[in-house]
Amino acid sequence: MRSGSLSNNWYLYREAWVLDRKRVLGEWGVSFTSYLMWVFYSIGFIKYLLFCLETERPVREPFMFIIAVMVIAGLISLYRTWFIKFYRPLSQNRMFTEFSKRLFRKAREADLANYEDAEFYNSYTLAVKEAGERLESVLLNIPGVGAAFIAAVGVAVTMSSIDPWVLVFVLFPVIGNFVFGKKLNKLLFSRDRKIESHRRKISYADRVYYMGEYAKELRLSKIRNVLSSVFETGITDILRTFNRYGLKCTVTNFVQNMLTFVFNFEGVFLYGTYLALVKKSITLSDFAVLASGVVSVSWMIIHLSTAVVELMKNGTYINNLRTFLETDPSIRDTEDSAMLAEDFQTLQFKDVCFSYSGQKGFAVEAMNFCLSRGEKIALVGINGAGKSSVVKLMTRLYDPVSGAILYNGRDIKTLRLREYRKLFATAFQDYRIFSLSVADNVMMREPVPEDDTVESALADAGILDKVRGLPDGADTVLTRELDDGGVVFSGGEYQKVAVARAFARDCEIYLLDEPSSALDPMAEYALYENMMKRCRDKTVMFISHRLSSATLADRIIVMDGGRIVEEGSHAQLMALNDVYADMFRKQAERYVIDNYTTFEEAVQ
Repeated sequence: MRSGSLSNNWYLYREAWVLDRKRVLGEWGVSFTSYLMWVFYSIGFIKYLLFCLETERPVREPFMFIIAVMVIAGLISLYRTWFIKFYRPLSQNRMFTEFSKRLFRKAREADLANYEDAEFYNSYTLAVKEAGERLESVLLNIPGVGAAFIAAVGVAVTMSSIDPWVLVFVLFPVIGNFVFGKKLNKLLFSRDRKIESHRRKISYADRVYYMGEYAKELRLSKIRNVLSSVFETGITDILRTFNRYGLKCTVTNFVQNMLTFVFNFEGVFLYGTYLALVKKSITLSDFAVLASGVVSVSWMIIHLSTAVVELMKNGTYINNLRTFLETDPSIRDTEDSAMLAEDFQTLQFKDVCFSYSGQKGFAVEAMNFCLSRGEKIALVGINGAGKSSVVKLMTRLYDPVSGAILYNGRDIKTLRLREYRKLFATAFQDYRIFSLSVADNVMMREPVPEDDTVESALADAGILDKVRGLPDGADTVLTRELDDGGVVFSGGEYQKVAVARAFARDCEIYLLDEPSSALDPMAEYALYENMMKRCRDKTVMFISHRLSSATLADRIIVMDGGRIVEEGSHAQLMALNDVYADMFRKQAERYVIDNYTTFEEAVQ
């Protein structure tokens, strides 16, 4: 999607109107009163006082006039102070909160594929990062443009009533700002765009030095020399870009300033002096109006052009934000989506093919298998075989390119998405730990008082004793990102917390994608034994590279190149003596357990 700057700004302005109408109207009030007082003081106020002096009006008239102006100005100032100092900050926080919530909801609903599209993801993150700033900019600049335009026209009309040729001088700041100012902004935008990639390199090198996960490599290798080179190259490239644009920007800015200030100010003063002293066609008050008016109208045009440029700049960022907000997820409910009316019996892959965007070939190809209620299935294969893709398809994080996944014989695309996903308790290899309490990381929802689910899940995951020894038990915060008193676990301990998330849920199907990759073999075997006991009446599918765990499954599915190449129990596949048996024996050769000579003997 690509819309014009005006359309994009108006789009965000409508969003602001929905969030806080009083704020929108209040900003118009602030802008108009500001420019109204500006015009009045620069033209009306001066003209009237000089008129009183020239016509020798009674002192009482200008005195009462000034008193009235003071009262009105005081009331306007009171309103502006209340709005700017009190209402605006409250509204900013309120609007930012509500708008952020909308972005959070949209992010939660967005297709997972969007986050794997680099261009879309970069545009989205940049837009979201500046969403609050752009919302405020639109709120301030649209009324500013309207008020500045009306005020500038009013001043210009007043000046032209004294002498029409004065409008020639008004054109100078218009040309200076809307022609040369626009050209300068294009040059600056082009320059900044070119140096953005260099800034990212500098930012990356700078950030790496301060991130804990890179600390060991920085101290135990010479990668710091490479990073320093990246940093220095980025700085050098930025300086080269500045030099390349320096002369063009300087000349353009010089012409802009000459037209906006020198030709305009000095020009109208010379012309006004000529009219007053040579032609004697204008009075002293008229000369004051021309002098004050040209200064005012010039600055109004500068403010107007600045606001217009800011709105044009906003358009690019808002377009990214608008694209994200108006992009409907492909995986979503429809009016015909049905509830899960029946208890789970089977989940069947029927000729399922799937490929990631931009990928050649299929990640999953012609897959057929059926997962039955209460069954325990192990999904095994080398890296890149398509195992994790099966889990993502099963949970509808992606949809098949062809074929169908059937829940009790019904295509899962016809079912309510949220209800369908409630079937699954999951633990992924690429889990994430939140800077929250252990209990929050396990439950992944608001805690329920006097609920022993957390301790039970932690016990089954094999980390309860560790958690009980923490300062605040399960209420202890993990990581130190938000809490200096937080605790830092080892990789294996974090993984056990992630596995406990699955144990904490009472679901029909448990999906565990390499949930024990950071554990030692014995801890992994104990984890899977606990899982089988905990889920003895449930359906389980798990992925593991350590085939010792696969012996606990009722059925083993072997994948290679996105296809199922073997299927059966451990005994059946060993007897088949093909892919699985070869993988198992190669792993077994690396282990000697107690008095067994091979790992295969240990698990039989």
